[in-house]
Amino acid sequence: MSKDVHNLKEVMKLGFVVSAVLIKQLKDGFQITDIPAFLASEELRAAVAPAVEGITEIPGEIADISLVEGMELGIFAVNEVRKLIL
Repeated sequence: MSKDVHNLKEVMKLGFVVSAVLIKQLKDGFQITDIPAFLASEELRAAVAPAVEGITEIPGEIADISLVEGMELGIFAVNEVRKLIL
């Protein structure tokens, strides 16, 4: 992971983890028990701390993003989406 977009990737990863956990929880339709199961998810808990830790650095990372870093983020996003749909 490039240090220059590290925090941005952690926040993106959190978004993908939230999506994956929701997909898994809602596969059989919404049940009220899905809410505590979602909040107790180990994947979610593991992704929150790294995402929040450097969140204040993200505006600076975005402000000076390079073409290579943009491509790195795009590839990262494509790979994460692939995990969601396969």
